[in-house]
Parts: sequence; structure tokens; C-alpha cells
Amino acid sequence: MASKNKKVTKYRRPLNINIGIIIFGIIFIYIVISVVVYIVNPKISVYEVNKGSLATNNTYQGFILRTESVVTSEKAGYVNFYAREAEKIGVGQTVYTIDETGQLEQLLSDSTNSESTLTDDDITSLKTEISSFSDSFDSSNFKSVYNFKNDIENTVLELVNVNLLNSLSDLGSEDAGTFTSYSAPTEGLVVYSTDGYEGVTLDTLTEDMLNYDNYKKTPVKSSDLVNAGDVVYKLITDEDWSIIIPLDEEKATEYADRETMRIKFKKDSVEANAAFSIVQINGNSYGKLDLSSSAIRYATDRFIDVELMVSNVEGLKIPVSSVVEKDFYTIPIEYATQGGDNN
Repeated sequence: MASKNKKVTKYRRPLNINIGIIIFGIIFIYIVISVVVYIVNPKISVYEVNKGSLATNNTYQGFILRTESVVTSEKAGYVNFYAREAEKIGVGQTVYTIDETGQLEQLLSDSTNSESTLTDDDITSLKTEISSFSDSFDSSNFKSVYNFKNDIENTVLELVNVNLLNSLSDLGSEDAGTFTSYSAPTEGLVVYSTDGYEGVTLDTLTEDMLNYDNYKKTPVKSSDLVNAGDVVYKLITDEDWSIIIPLDEEKATEYADRETMRIKFKKDSVEANAAFSIVQINGNSYGKLDLSSSAIRYATDRFIDVELMVSNVEGLKIPVSSVVEKDFYTIPIEYATQGGDNN
């Protein structure tokens, strides 16, 4: 019987290099080094520096005071406006009609549905109004969207009705029913909304009125059914008007000696000069800006944002975070001497 060989030789596996593991290892080491470098090195922020105004101006929400009178309806019926809102009208100019039977209202409605009655000028005017609101919109004051919606709807109805009434002016009573035209009792700017502040003066103004959260505007739209004695529109009868803005004690002291103020209306970026004075309301200081122009531009507004342009410096706008402090030594000028050809 042959003897068995008990010597066992260990099999040496050949060295197989996995290229995928090597590549993964290199990438892993690179990522680790990059993270460490990012953590250790100081952060450098990149900003785009633009040239502009470096003035520290102040923006306030102002309350508009002006001379206004309300006009009420003499009859009950459907109201249709004949003049555009914020338009200046003269004494005797037709402002609205009262349709007692509703036939004129139906006729206007049928004409509106059958074809577009807005002219190119009307559409341009609406686009301008929408653009102005978009530029000045503040998301923290979303309530203004509802007032803007009512204004736009009212404006569209007025434009449509004005054009239709012009084309239907030769209608007989058998076609349009019974309707009566009413003209303006005095000249002024016509506004088809009220807010209860039409008779307010500086002497009767209170702090609650200056709070926009308490403000509510009631529009009167074309085709609305009104009763005798209901308010149908109001007239702004004076070109002189004022804006009341709140001031803290620091600003009141700073502006105490000012008699005029350069302001910018945030609604449309229009600038104007206004007479300035400080008044007291319930023991608190308020700025009073008096103007004698531009009333027509803001006839439908009661609250308006204005910027006091108290300073105006042009330069490069650099973020505050870019300003750093460094220790350095100053060498007195007497230590300067001539060396060669240079100081």
C-alpha cells in the first residue's frame, strides 16, 4: 500500500487589481480634501456693485386730505356712468343716468356681450394703471389688491358704458325705456367710490383714521341698483390737497426747521415739491405735505406711499458685509524724505 503525501502547499492567488476600486478611492480622497479645504479656508462672497443713490431716504404711508363732496341719487334705478373716473368735469356735464325700468341696462348688456367696445386708448390706459399697481405692490399689504380689483372693474365698466352710451345717444324711449341723465352740480374730479372720510379735515382727523387696517372703500359700479338718496359718486372740488405722514420724535426734531420737502410717490415714481410742516394729532407728531398739483393722478387713493428725499448722494453701493476692519500703522508726514528720484 502506497503512502500518502501529507504535505499541503498553499495556493497563492494572483494579485488582481480592480481599476474601479482605485478610481473610487481617488474620488473619495479628492472629496475629503475638498471638504476640508472648504471648511478651513475663509469664505469669500461675490457681489455685483452698481452705481446708484446712497441716500438714506424714508418711506411713509400717508393719509390724503382734500376737499370733497358727495352726490346722491334723486331716483331709484340702475345707475350707468357717463364720465370716466378721475376725469375733470365741468358744471352741467352729464355724469350718470338712472334707468328706472332696466331696459337701458339690458340694452347695454347685450351690446357689451356682442362686441368689444374698448378703444385702443382705453386698453392703453388700463395697461398703464395695471403696470403702476404692479410696480408699487407690496406683498405685506395684500388688502390693496381688493381695492385695485374694484377700481379696475369699475374703470372697465365705465369705459364700456361711455362708448356705448355715446353710440346709443339717439335711442328713443321705446328702445331704452325710461332713463334720466344727471349732470355735475359743480366742477371737479369725479370718483365713483366713497370711504366715509369725505368730510374729514385736519381738525377732525384722528389716529384711528390714519390706520390703513381700518380703511374700507365702497365702490359704486355701473349697472348697480341704487335707491333715492344713495351716494352715487363724489367730487374733488379743489386742486389743493395734503398728505399726513406719521413721524417719530427723532424725525420730528430733524425736520422741525424744514418748510419744503422733495418727495417721490412710490405708486408711479413721480417726484414733486411740497410745502412741509409738523402738526400734532392726539399728542403725536405728524408731517403735513401740502401740494397744489397732481390731484388728478391720485384722485382714487386715500392712502399713498411717499418717500421723503431728504438727501441724495450718488456712488457705488457696496454691501455692509463687504466692509472689514484692519489694524494698520500710520506714519507721520514729517518722516517722509527724498530717496533717489522718488519721495
